[in-house]
Amino acid sequence: MNRNNKIIDTSKTRMGISKFGSKKHSILFSKNAPQAKPKQAVADKTDKPTRNIVQVKTSTLIKRHHDRQILLKQQASFTKLALEFKYVDNYQLLDKVMPVLAKNYFELSSQFLQMAINQLLKDERLQGVILTNEPTFTSKGAKVELQTTTNNQKQLLLASTMLGVLYQMINQVVYNARREADMFAFNINVGISCIEQNSLLEGLTEFNERENVLLSLQYSVLKLIENEVAINKNTKQKYYYVNNMNDDLLLTLIRICNNVLEME
Repeated sequence: MNRNNKIIDTSKTRMGISKFGSKKHSILFSKNAPQAKPKQAVADKTDKPTRNIVQVKTSTLIKRHHDRQILLKQQASFTKLALEFKYVDNYQLLDKVMPVLAKNYFELSSQFLQMAINQLLKDERLQGVILTNEPTFTSKGAKVELQTTTNNQKQLLLASTMLGVLYQMINQVVYNARREADMFAFNINVGISCIEQNSLLEGLTEFNERENVLLSLQYSVLKLIENEVAINKNTKQKYYYVNNMNDDLLLTLIRICNNVLEME
């Protein structure tokens, strides 16, 4: 990769339960008036189904609350984080290119990702964070699992966000170079979450180009790195994203990015 390639700076479901009431009927009686025959009570046909629907929705809410409490406990004591790397392939071009070309592209992406991880985890600020899997790219992207061996949650969260931004930097240079050479290339979105959580990126259909490192963690957890990383919230799609980093971290990532590109 050319040394002259420089890095671009990164700067309820609502449930309504109907209230049912009965109409009050008054019957006037007089001494001379004939007594009306009492009408046979007719069961409300909607009563039982309505109760069933309410019961189902209530049980669903209880389960969601229970699942959320479990997730909060997991996030409060997390020792592992997962990073998802997903190609921005809105037109499914990867399904249309020759398999050998796609395979070569996956291998290139995997190689850069592995070099980025190796170089980043050498930083003394991140000592104690280790890689626990062997990430490789496929058409669905790649997954990285990082773990803290010192129970330092801030260090683990910092390593994860730094890796997400670092790979974005590397991929941007690769993307620009391949596009200039009339070769296919894809941008990358990164999602960071607890190991136990479902895919953050899988359900998202809209991406803002400035929101490419996403975080599915509670804000109380993200505050651990508030002095190093500027984090904003996408209120529409209910996730946080990395908006910027302090100068020290950015300079570190730029240096590592250039080192990785020079190795290649």
